[in-house]
Amino acid sequence: MLNEFISNNQFEAKLTEARVISVWKDIAGPFSEAGIRLYKRTMYVHVASPAVRNELLMQRTQMLRLLNEKLGEPLVDQMIIN
Repeated sequence: MLNEFISNNQFEAKLTEARVISVWKDIAGPFSEAGIRLYKRTMYVHVASPAVRNELLMQRTQMLRLLNEKLGEPLVDQMIIN
């Protein structure tokens, strides 16, 4: 009944986004303070520091794989860091 309510009221996308952000914070550690947004299976990560951006760009593939592993399903297809 709860799942039906969530689906009918379009809360599913927000719950998925909250799950992704929670797991991201566990994975990214000190980089998790960035602005994060999930839209159509793409995670947008906004960082202010060029050094942090560079570090995330170098580790993007590994972090994306680990993120989907910890989520238990492939919810994020792409990560854009700006």
